[in-house]
Order: sequence, then structure tokens, then C-alpha cells
Amino acid sequence: MKNIFTYGIFLFFLVGIGNNVQATAFTSRLSGISGVPSARGYRIGAWNAKSTWYDPSVIDTATVVVPTYNDDVTISAGDSIYLGNTSYAKTLTVNGTVCMYNGAMNINGDLTVNSTGVFSMKSNAYCSNIYNYGKLWCYNTAPNGSPKSLYVGYTYAGSLAGGTGDYTIVNDGIFGSLRSNAVAGVIGGGFYLLFSNLAKSLTIQHSVGVTSGYAFSIAAIYPDTKTTVSQDFNLNIKESIALLRTSTQPSFTLTNGDVFLGFNRTCTIFPTDTVFVAGGFHVKGGSSQPSASIGNITYNVYGCLDVATLHPSSTYNEFNLGATSAAGNTSTLTLNVGDGTQANAGTLVLGKTIKVVRTSSSQTVTFNPSAYSTVTFGYASASPTITLTTNAVVDNTLFPTSFYNLTSNNSVGGSVTLPTGLNINVSNALTLTSG
Repeated sequence: MKNIFTYGIFLFFLVGIGNNVQATAFTSRLSGISGVPSARGYRIGAWNAKSTWYDPSVIDTATVVVPTYNDDVTISAGDSIYLGNTSYAKTLTVNGTVCMYNGAMNINGDLTVNSTGVFSMKSNAYCSNIYNYGKLWCYNTAPNGSPKSLYVGYTYAGSLAGGTGDYTIVNDGIFGSLRSNAVAGVIGGGFYLLFSNLAKSLTIQHSVGVTSGYAFSIAAIYPDTKTTVSQDFNLNIKESIALLRTSTQPSFTLTNGDVFLGFNRTCTIFPTDTVFVAGGFHVKGGSSQPSASIGNITYNVYGCLDVATLHPSSTYNEFNLGATSAAGNTSTLTLNVGDGTQANAGTLVLGKTIKVVRTSSSQTVTFNPSAYSTVTFGYASASPTITLTTNAVVDNTLFPTSFYNLTSNNSVGGSVTLPTGLNINVSNALTLTSG
């Protein structure tokens, strides 16, 4: 009986995936086909065209198939493959170019873009882990347009499913947009990076010894909205990142406004690494935060969180620890700048708008600059606006009263005006720039 059952499963497997049993590794082969159009030095083919994957002059076209989610796919250098509809792969390695014009790219495993590769998104893509050594971006997306979404921690097995494991993005190339856009502080561009809200962790890093600078430039990062789960999530930043945004989307936040019951989230920025935010920190839609009982949110800044430098003139340059929506509530919302050790000193550079807000009596909001840390008022164009409220009533207890290093960098003539009655102690160094 056992042998019959095993044979039945094997037969079903053969029927289910058909010819892919004989061809599970697909490589684009446009160089060997006559009449292939070319542009800018690339041979152009369609993902869903059989001729893209096999030479019809030597292979029976009746047996030719296009890749499915069971197949490992490689795009050869010199080949530019465009997607006109939803496409699939088990793993995808890009040495040439993938241009997405329509339909999602569903990858059952990892996406690898090598140094000669370009993965250009004009529609959504799903994958497990990402290894980018080339260009992974929405190149022609208008800076203030509607970027597409790149979903990390997903698999395809008949339907997309968010994974429960630990996921990694390794970036040694250009991720999201051009370096020049990030350095110039162009708002928007890039794409939304969504991770499975079932995942345990997502680590963003570069290879040891590689410094990519402002190469990670996306419109927003936050968890996708699939199912609620009682599970901690850790976002670990091990790379200098520039996060850009449009006026109506979050820029850097561990939440996207949905209710994740018992779903605790932690973001850690590692020492020597920096997150530059050209827009809002912990902001959804410019103001609102999740409903009650979503679990704890903790930000650990052991490197640098800079909400002022990259795009100082942005209207949406907002540090918002808390919520401005009456419905907003978390059990505990904590920002730790450093952990009290020199190794994890931590630096926070505040921008134009500073808000620390409690919207209900059950909410705990803590802004904690530790020993050896540095907090800077870094908005130089004018005086920053500081808003501290509990249930819409001014609450100076929400702002730290003790700092280790405190700096004011209003060099063009602005000033920092503290709320009435707020007294601050600095234990190590107070630095005031002329202005």
C-alpha cells in the first residue's frame, strides 16, 4: 500500500508540472536566434515567448514552455526580457535586464541581480531574499508618482504566502533609485518595500568590506497587510540608507496603520550605519497610527537616525514619536538613542517638525537618549516646531529632560524654542552653532 501511495504522488508530480521535470533551469538564449530585435546593445525578448528560452529551430515548439514557479531562471548578459503579464520563477538570477511593463513578477525563492544586471520595476514583484549587486529600481518612475511595491518574504505556490522566517536584503549596488536622487533629496521615486508581517526579521545590509553609500533609496518601508500574528519582528539596518517619500505615504515606520494584535516590532540601526529620512519618521499618511492593542514598537538607534540632513526643505520632514489620531494607540512606543555604552552610542538628528504624542491614557511613549548618545536639532532653515501632547493637552513630560550630548545646528539664523516649562539638563557637551 505504501508503494502504491508513493507512486501515485510521483505520478501526480509529473502530471502537475509537465515538461518542467526535464527543464527546471531556464536561461534566456536570444543570442542564438535570428531576427531578434535589439536596442541600446540589448537583445529584446518577451518573458512569455517560447523563443526567449529555446531556439525553435532545434527544439520541437510543441514541447516548449515558459518558466513556472518550479523553475530556476537566469537572464543572460546582453538579453533584455520584458514582462507583459504576470510571470513566475522559482529563483531569478539577472545578468542582463528585466523590464516589467505589466503584470507581477512572482518569484518562489530568491532574487539575485548581479553586477551587469538591471531589474526595472513598473509593476509589483514578490520574492524571498534579495541579493543586489547591480541595479534594482523603478528607473523611469516620476519622483512624485506612484511607485510600485517590492514584497520581501513571500513565496508562490498556487497563491502568494507571507513567510515566517528570517529574510535578508544584501545591497552592494543601486537599490530603489539613482544615488544622485537620494543625495539631492528628491522626494518619492524608488518603490515601496513591504515585508511579510509573518516574518521574524528582515536584515538590510551590504557585504563585508563594501560601502554602497546612498544606494538604498526607497519611497517607504512597512509590513504588508496579510494576517494578524502573535510574533515579534526585528528590522535590522546594517547599511547607510536614504529613505524618500511622497506627501501621502510613510517614510520610515514599523507600522502601516493596520491592527496587528500582539505583533511586537523592533527596528535596530547598527553602529556606524545611518538611516537618512527625507520625509517622516514613524508617520502613516502624515498623521494617523494604528488602533489599540497592536503590541509594542521599539526603535534602537545605535548608529544614526537623521531626519533633517538629506532633504531639509521638505514640508513632510517630520519626527513623530506617537500618534496624532484619536484612535491611535500602542501598548509601548519607545525610541532608544544608544544603550548606555560607547559601542552603541547612537545619534539622532531632528528635523523641522518634532512631535511626541500620547493619544490615550493606556499608551506609553518613551524618548530615551542614553549615556554617550547625541541628539541634534538639525533643521537649519528656521526654528523647529516642537509639539508635546497627551490627549491633546500639552505634556512636557514626554520630552527628555536629560541628554548626554545636545547640539543645536541652526546656523542660518533660526533658533530652538523649547515649550514653556520644559527644563533640560546636559551631562556632557552642549554645542550651539552661531545663528
